[in-house]
Amino acid sequence: MSIIDKAIAYTIFFSAPLSLKRNDKGMCYMYDNKELNTDIGKRIRNIREMQGKTREQIAEQADISAQFLFEIETGKKGMTARTIINLSKTLHTSTDYLLLGESYSGISAIIEGLPPDQQRLACEFLHTFALGAHAIATCKNIDK
Repeated sequence: MSIIDKAIAYTIFFSAPLSLKRNDKGMCYMYDNKELNTDIGKRIRNIREMQGKTREQIAEQADISAQFLFEIETGKKGMTARTIINLSKTLHTSTDYLLLGESYSGISAIIEGLPPDQQRLACEFLHTFALGAHAIATCKNIDK
């Protein structure tokens, strides 16, 4: 699990008001919170439909069954942190948005929502921009 995945998992388990239970494999999943599961499911479905993707396409990319995705989208089932992470990556959105309906992490949420090749380019761009901004600020300070 990468540092980003660990940070996301931490956010999921300690920031969001979730009811958690362990399955027979020892993994935590959300349960008994119909309203929360329904809200998360609606957000997933809305993003999927806005992207013009089928349930089958998203399910395959997120490594879950289309039936399970249907149950998530309708709020009938909760999911593990790994499934939330997989869905956020597949849908190019943040876990904050899926779980809470808003993104709290600003630029990092935008970058996390990009495909991996675009994430790298965005990070390189921001790094170059930050260097340029620093150089401009330094020149302004010298001129004063």
